[in-house]
Amino acid sequence: MVTDGELTELASRLGSTPTLTAYVDTTGGDGKLRSDWHADVHSGMTELRRSLHGASRAEQGAFDRSATRLEMRLRGLHDAARAPS
Repeated sequence: MVTDGELTELASRLGSTPTLTAYVDTTGGDGKLRSDWHADVHSGMTELRRSLHGASRAEQGAFDRSATRLEMRLRGLHDAARAPS
């Protein structure tokens, strides 16, 4: 788990950088909740894509690249599943 100090340092370092970030807590005791986190990620990504509807192609492309990197990072997590596009 990330500490408050680490979050503060990261926010300071990336403050002026457009960054897509997700925190996934897979430590819960309920197996169903623990394995359903990917639905929450998918829902959030869908909402973000909707909000970019009127954005420039460059902004949409930057989001898609960030989303792809996020998905690749999440693949290694326990119970990870690829979010539908």
